[in-house]
Amino acid sequence: DVAVPWHYPWVLFTVTIPVGLLLLGALGVWGAFPRRAGLSTSVEARLVRWNFPHLFPRRAGLSRSVEAASHENIASREQASPLGRGWWLVLGTIVFFLVLFSAPRVPVYDGERLLLPVFPLWAVFVGIGAKRLVDLPIAGWQSRPPSRRWICVAAFLLFQGIGIAWFRPAWLSYYNALAGGLWGAERLGFEVSYWGDGISENLLRDVAHRCQEGEAVGFAPSLAPFQPPGLVFASPSLAEKQVRLIGWNGEEPRPKWLVLYHRRADLNGLPPPLLDRPSVAEVRKQGVWLARVISLTEPE
Repeated sequence: DVAVPWHYPWVLFTVTIPVGLLLLGALGVWGAFPRRAGLSTSVEARLVRWNFPHLFPRRAGLSRSVEAASHENIASREQASPLGRGWWLVLGTIVFFLVLFSAPRVPVYDGERLLLPVFPLWAVFVGIGAKRLVDLPIAGWQSRPPSRRWICVAAFLLFQGIGIAWFRPAWLSYYNALAGGLWGAERLGFEVSYWGDGISENLLRDVAHRCQEGEAVGFAPSLAPFQPPGLVFASPSLAEKQVRLIGWNGEEPRPKWLVLYHRRADLNGLPPPLLDRPSVAEVRKQGVWLARVISLTEPE
């Protein structure tokens, strides 16, 4: 749990949030804090002036009006931040958790679950960034009604969630395009399943269908004594047939079936012939297996 580099939480934060939300959050951080009015006015005015009057000659008057509004309103808007020092508290909390898990000898090998307090706080800046995007002082953009601009931004936000929805119910197996998706993350050495969330009810229903009532089924890797019973408790299919999941220890007598999930760090401790057995049922996302059921009665 401690044999990871110091930048582990920073990299994990970067590759487990949709890229669009990372960009909107960065825009929100830039827009949340007060800046010198002259600098802000200059930057936003340039966005209006650069090429847009030439691209939209009929809207040159609109460009000038947007630029004038920017010069008139930026100073008063930027002199005071909406929540004052509150934004520093939000950003400071995000940085605190990332720095905390960057410290030496701190157990951090548990995936993005360790960073759960960070994500809703980053969502605050995503919201600010979305508002900044709607108000971006570009003539071709500001010429559209506010409702249309909001619809475009809302569609962009909705698009960011499509990739995550594909991973249902293994939400924590999501990796963004910076990592190449789940396939790229697996190739780069990231964990694709930390706690077996890829073990779906459909997979356990298949296990129950193959088992006799009260039969024991192996489970690996078993990270804690309460993990296998917890899965049985949460699965109506296993509970109905009183199927028991037991942590795999390789001792005889071996059960007929073994449920595996893809946690790279702990699968290395299992015998290679066991991992090479063909699966009778499995859960895959983007071509990467997250959980599978193998038979232990077939010859190796």
